[in-house]
Amino acid sequence: LNSGTVILALTLGCPVVAPDRGSMREVARVAGPNQMSLFSGTIEPDFLRDRIDWGSRSRRAPPPDLTSWDVDVVAPQILAALSAMSEGKRGSPQPLRP
Repeated sequence: LNSGTVILALTLGCPVVAPDRGSMREVARVAGPNQMSLFSGTIEPDFLRDRIDWGSRSRRAPPPDLTSWDVDVVAPQILAALSAMSEGKRGSPQPLRP
C-alpha cells in the first residue's frame, strides 16, 4: 500500500485501512474517520473483521478535498524549494502548502 493507492481509493469513495506511519497520518487527517482508518502493529483476524464491517457500514461521503496534493499545486512548491537549496539560501524550512 502506498500513498498513490490510498489517494486513488479515496478519490473513488472507497474507505481505506492503512498503517499508521509516514504520510498516511496526514492523509487520514484530511480524509476523516469515516473514510480512513489507521492501524499499528500486526493485523489479527478480529481486527480485520472489524475493519471490514467498518468499511461496509461507512457512509459514502463525497471524496475529500485532495487538491492541495495536485501536481499543479505541489510541483511549483517543490521546484521553488529545490531552487532555493541550489542557490544556497539558508533559513528555517517552510512547509509546502498552497
